[in-house]
Amino acid sequence: MKTKLRSYTTRLVTDNPPTAVPTRAEYIQGELVVTFSDGKVARVQTTDIPALANATESDYADLDASVVGVCLMNDTVDMAVAAQWFYEQAV
Repeated sequence: MKTKLRSYTTRLVTDNPPTAVPTRAEYIQGELVVTFSDGKVARVQTTDIPALANATESDYADLDASVVGVCLMNDTVDMAVAAQWFYEQAV
């Protein structure tokens, strides 16, 4: 079930973490597209993540995926979201 991210604070450690990890995160036409090691892909509208309200297209060059989540940190944006939240959005 897709859910809107409501808080800047997201648990990074969970009782039941996904076995798949993010292998790639990219910005495509207003969406964050996160690909996982098991082939699932999460497509999330950037408007669903409040921390991205002021992000410009050039800011997304700093987008990064890791085993704990997806982050975008630079002079304009400070965003980190747990991998599990993205995995719950994946199909």
